[in-house]
Amino acid sequence: MRLKINESRDITSRDHASHPSGMAVGYGRDVSLHQKNKNMANEKSIIFKPSNSVFKPSEKWTERERFDTSFAKAKNAIGNLRLPAVNNGRYESKHPIMDSNDNLVGYLSGAVSFIGYTWDCVYAANCFWLTNMTFSDTMGGVNRSNVTLVDEVGTYLFSSTRKFKAIKSFDFEGHWAGSTKAFKLLDNERELFYLSSYGFCLFNTYNRERISHVNFPRYVSEHAFDFAISPKVKILAIAGSSMGEKDPIDGEYRYKNFIWLYNLESGILMGEENLDTDTYNRWSIHFSEDGRNIKISSEGATYQFELATK
Repeated sequence: MRLKINESRDITSRDHASHPSGMAVGYGRDVSLHQKNKNMANEKSIIFKPSNSVFKPSEKWTERERFDTSFAKAKNAIGNLRLPAVNNGRYESKHPIMDSNDNLVGYLSGAVSFIGYTWDCVYAANCFWLTNMTFSDTMGGVNRSNVTLVDEVGTYLFSSTRKFKAIKSFDFEGHWAGSTKAFKLLDNERELFYLSSYGFCLFNTYNRERISHVNFPRYVSEHAFDFAISPKVKILAIAGSSMGEKDPIDGEYRYKNFIWLYNLESGILMGEENLDTDTYNRWSIHFSEDGRNIKISSEGATYQFELATK
């Protein structure tokens, strides 16, 4: 599986080329991704062995638990700071930033131009992480979305009011932000897991870089796939149903049903199993508590496998 490395943009650094608006913009690749590639040859493949053994499924996140949020007024909001949500990207020219007690601490500037439509927001490692699409991309027909970082950059002139701006943006090919399946902090907020119908990305929140970034081999409808993370190691399991070609005899679409197993940190596809059904399925997937078995089920089919290495 080839890793797809998209560009990241440093919006504020003065060492980078100037953006037409006057803001500095830089373009660079994540070195960590290249370092991960060096270990690909040592990664063992996982094979699927059909099994009828009885096991207890490990716990999974609920739908709500898949998303951490720092939007103001959200009942489950986390983090020291809060961002009041906006409709259709209508940020104020000076958009308020609140603390956890709803007290004003400062303002976000430039959000209309550099953030725009916003779906998810979480505050971690002294920084806001947002999934977004800029107005310029949507109006220009650019098939791209972003994860944008917002941090404090000082104070307003002749004032003690804290000033926040977008400081860095990671580009993603496709409308990742509109098909998010998870936006979740891991390992005591040291990592941020971002999953969509297009792929997944794991961020290091402390150095503000990507650990891994994978585009799936094909788009998977957000309504037609489920995922689970092994309770023992960082293996991501995806069960999906993807539309294929029409059958020439009955004119009905045939679907590819599959399981993918990825190393969450390296982004390497460790195992793949194509299922012997060609109908549309809405799968549910579970690891066993020891991580050695996996089960997927839908209304029309159930499959269970023991996982082993080659």
